[in-house]
Amino acid sequence: MPWKKELQPQIYLLPNLHKKWFSGRVVCADKGWSFWMSSSGSGRVDGYHYEENGRHLTLGGEGGVEMDVIVPPNLTWDDDLSTPIEDTEAKRILFNMVAAMQWRGLKVWFSYNEEI
Repeated sequence: MPWKKELQPQIYLLPNLHKKWFSGRVVCADKGWSFWMSSSGSGRVDGYHYEENGRHLTLGGEGGVEMDVIVPPNLTWDDDLSTPIEDTEAKRILFNMVAAMQWRGLKVWFSYNEEI
């Protein structure tokens, strides 16, 4: 499978973000979304979580110092895996996720399969 990996460009005008107290969740209260990362216990990140208006989206990947996010051909909300998110909304969600990780000082890579 020909996987392609792209470093995401630095976002210079980050949205107004803050970190929740005693939590790893990054919140953009102005726009109503939040983002956090999870680990399966190995100390390396393996889940990327985005929430907006009560809906949740989970992407896989791995990360340490640099975050490698696997982007499927169609993003879907976790509660409706059969309905793809529209392209403009999907781009906005991915932008928000990159902004949250860069706000935390991380480099972000997107990996995707070119054949799918």
